[in-house]
Amino acid sequence: MTGPNGSPDPGRFTIRLDAHRRSLPNLKREEAARFSFLLGLPAIAGAGGKEVWELHKAHLDAHGWSILGFGLVIASLSAFAAIWGLLRILERFSAWPFAVYRGVMGVVLLACVFFGWLPN
Repeated sequence: MTGPNGSPDPGRFTIRLDAHRRSLPNLKREEAARFSFLLGLPAIAGAGGKEVWELHKAHLDAHGWSILGFGLVIASLSAFAAIWGLLRILERFSAWPFAVYRGVMGVVLLACVFFGWLPN
């Protein structure tokens, strides 16, 4: 994927981080990242609410709700840990580790598709 000017697509997080830093020039990198994550919360909550409503309309039983609740707790904890770790990295370093991670992950995923381990 490429960005609007033909350069490699930096991703939504990086675009939001850059936009916040440009619109609020006194904002530090880690503050812009924290603000960027907070901006995503209403969309995440809305999508979750929609799914819960769909499951309610489908008459999910008590066992299904308990599994959903357990999954929600585990997913929330792992997301919190991942965001906490990324914010610690941004406090100490530049965004280069994130860029390197994305590059390595992209190469790994392309190799998996090439060798048939993942479908196109």
